[in-house]
Amino acid sequence: MKNNFCVKKEDIFFLIAIMLFMFSIIIEMTEFAVDREGNDIQIIFTITKLMRYMSYILCVIKIVMKQKYSKGWYMLIVIVASLLFVGVMASETKTMFLYFWLVASAKGVQDKKIFKVSIFVQSFILCFTIGCSQLGIVEDYIYDNGDRLRHFLGFTWATTAPILFFYIILQYLYLKDMLIHSWEIVILMIVNIWMFEMTNTRFAFLLASAVLMFAFLYKHSPICRMRLERIKYLLVLAPEIIAAFSIWLHAAYDSESPQWYQLNELLSERLDLGYQAIQEYGYTLLGQRIEWYGVTQSMKLGQDVYNYVDCAYLQILLQYGFLFLLLVLVAYSVMMQKSIIEKRYSACWILLVILVFAITEPRLVNIAFNPFILLVMAETNQSMEEKVKRTMHRFNKMHGKEKTHQFSHMYLNRNV
Repeated sequence: MKNNFCVKKEDIFFLIAIMLFMFSIIIEMTEFAVDREGNDIQIIFTITKLMRYMSYILCVIKIVMKQKYSKGWYMLIVIVASLLFVGVMASETKTMFLYFWLVASAKGVQDKKIFKVSIFVQSFILCFTIGCSQLGIVEDYIYDNGDRLRHFLGFTWATTAPILFFYIILQYLYLKDMLIHSWEIVILMIVNIWMFEMTNTRFAFLLASAVLMFAFLYKHSPICRMRLERIKYLLVLAPEIIAAFSIWLHAAYDSESPQWYQLNELLSERLDLGYQAIQEYGYTLLGQRIEWYGVTQSMKLGQDVYNYVDCAYLQILLQYGFLFLLLVLVAYSVMMQKSIIEKRYSACWILLVILVFAITEPRLVNIAFNPFILLVMAETNQSMEEKVKRTMHRFNKMHGKEKTHQFSHMYLNRNV
């Protein structure tokens, strides 16, 4: 029986790096990383920080081991890394510079292997943390603001578990090309409803429900695939269009307008927070230092200092600058273009959902939750098949058809 998870030697370094990175980020957002007073357990955070730096080192090793990159690719890496390094100086945070090496090292790694590893790590932490919270091993903190009762389910904030589950759904749909069984949809929907009942996270619940219902239609109705064919050129610009709209939505907010007030209330006051952030920090080319205070940070300080901007596009623009936002949007456009060329319309729909979700959710480039950004460098099955066809064509000219058949069989087995 053929092994469906055979990997190349250099790719092992990347997959281990992704496992370490995801585990270190997500575990910090659980009750395992804080004491009973809500303070960070320093030994945990020291270990997770070391895990992340180990993952960055493994990524660099993977890049060095590959050694089969074009000069153009190396030039691109140098240019982007230089821009991000300048951004580090301006924003005084090296997060995105380090994330970049994770993305760059995904070059040549098969997409399905990445998502299988990602789903394994995310699902394990999600199930283990929720299980421990329900068994009383860690605290299931309950937040009650008089309007909404929200369980944290063992995480440090109520939205973490449902958002993590939402991205797991998207990755699973990607692996299955959105062609999943009805019973799988039912199970995922039941878990989604339970998550909503416990955490009262509305947008993640609504979007996950819509995605699952659409998956059912996508499987049984080819019209969902045909529609994208007609707007394929518009899809390439979807990241820029959605980003511009979401930033305008916050910049144009008027607290004295009844219509804007109602929309702001519907979005849990996100528009007002975004507008206040724009007024305080303004726009920059390369970014600036900003301290974001969410609910968890405010509770730790014992002060009402909440200033967190949930819109990913606006948060990136304010903290990391226009150039980095443009880089992210171009990356998503490239991923959309690749999916269109390969006629993988299910991937187009998934990327579109992520872009819409980012209007009220900050994890557009957070690889621990949303590893789809890695697709800008990763190999897909279709791109591998095209590569094999081109190689076979050259090999056929040199050695004849019989040896070409032997070579193609060997190459495909090596890259499965």
